[in-house]
Amino acid sequence: MKKLPNFNWTAQTSPGTGAYNNMASNGSLFLIFQNGVATAKTSTDAVTWTARTLPSTAAWASCAWNGSVFSLVAGGGGSAGTSAATSSDGITWTARSLPSSQNWAAVAWGSSVFCAITNGNGTANNVAATSSDGITWTGRTLPSTSNWAAIASSGSVFSAIAGNVFGSGSNVTNVAATSSDGITWTARTLPSSSAWTAIAWGSSVFCAIAGASGSATTVAATSPDGATWTSRTLPAAQQWNKIAWNGSVFCATPGGNSAASTISATSPDGITWTQRTLPASLVWGGLAWNGTAFCVVTNTFGTAGSATAPMH
Repeated sequence: MKKLPNFNWTAQTSPGTGAYNNMASNGSLFLIFQNGVATAKTSTDAVTWTARTLPSTAAWASCAWNGSVFSLVAGGGGSAGTSAATSSDGITWTARSLPSSQNWAAVAWGSSVFCAITNGNGTANNVAATSSDGITWTGRTLPSTSNWAAIASSGSVFSAIAGNVFGSGSNVTNVAATSSDGITWTARTLPSSSAWTAIAWGSSVFCAIAGASGSATTVAATSPDGATWTSRTLPAAQQWNKIAWNGSVFCATPGGNSAASTISATSPDGITWTQRTLPASLVWGGLAWNGTAFCVVTNTFGTAGSATAPMH
């Protein structure tokens, strides 16, 4: 068996107090942003952070990189809107518009398009959108009315997972969907009704994790195609919130609204997981890999914290 690189978290200079629930990277630069704040921050090493100006104080929710452009969408925290933005470098941003006012929850790049999905946030929703450049967007229709939570791409297939089915009175669901182009979608079924929160592609599988705010679980799942899913088990019950892939391992971190934790986990395949220890007990938010290290930042206003885990 191939020996995996060492994995250890190290506390770093904080980017400042803020609820940085999401993060993106272009392979060298970390980009963090907040809901309702017109300032993003960038760093190449997660030590020195530089403030950048976004086009507005929209409820910035998710960002994806396509190899030449960042596409940032807004609509988190129940704040519906059409705000989006693009940047070639994470520094200079240009305002863009999504095709309808929605709670845009997540965006991913694949099949030569950005694809954004919406979280109903208490309102029935099956809305998605695609764009080849992050500038001109076209509305699309998902296969069911759900609170769509996250989306990832294998390069040829998008896999979207829901975190809550509208009208169910619960934050658990087994709803998923796949598409080869972001236009035509097929309903899929996850292996359990859980509070699914995040999904990533790596090691030739999609890996999804569960554990939304108030619901600590050990639930995960993998799929080679987004259609057939197999249940997996994370090493500790947490409010698992983010997952990222770096070419060798998946890294998963917790981050419910008030669930401080020092626990994270890594896996080379989404099947066998190893518990890891974060350097401080915080409510963690955005997670990304920049080509050198994983970085995770805090998701609590008034609390500062970040950590990196280089691979050796």
